[in-house]
Amino acid sequence: MKGLALIALAVAASACASPATVTKTRTTLGEVDLTGLECRRETDAGSIRARTICAAPADWAAFEARSIERTQRQLDEADRYTNVFQFGRGP
Repeated sequence: MKGLALIALAVAASACASPATVTKTRTTLGEVDLTGLECRRETDAGSIRARTICAAPADWAAFEARSIERTQRQLDEADRYTNVFQFGRGP
């Protein structure tokens, strides 16, 4: 019994210490309090079905910053390996 209580305490302590994470849950809009949230319609690449995603404005700002950073990294990577100018086809 003591061991079980110790495990429960350890799990509770680790849950408090871990950073907040985004979880995927399926809910209807009637079940959620949307006060202070910004909802957007997003369509995944390769899909024709849009879905509504609601998050706090700070979360959307962080998401957009990560998206911009990821896109810039991909563009920089593409620039490193392009050979357009090597064969005189560039401007």
